[in-house]
Amino acid sequence: SDIIITSTSSISPVLPEDEQIFNGKLIIGIGSYLPHMREFSDTIYKNLDYLYVDTLDSIKESGDIIQPLQNNWLDSSKVVAFS
Repeated sequence: SDIIITSTSSISPVLPEDEQIFNGKLIIGIGSYLPHMREFSDTIYKNLDYLYVDTLDSIKESGDIIQPLQNNWLDSSKVVAFS
């Protein structure tokens, strides 16, 4: 599939650390809404073009954004708000 969607209440990544799986895919995560929650594996951030969010407030709310920013896996310039 060209689209991968996650919607869990996980506190650890549910997607594998396999770079091949994510190349050329649209990945949508809707479950990580607290700082300690994560759905995405670290590998996703290595080849990320952009990370689209509904609001920039998610930089302070979602573990899938907070933790990668803190660990320098994600550059804040790649986080783009829809609104």
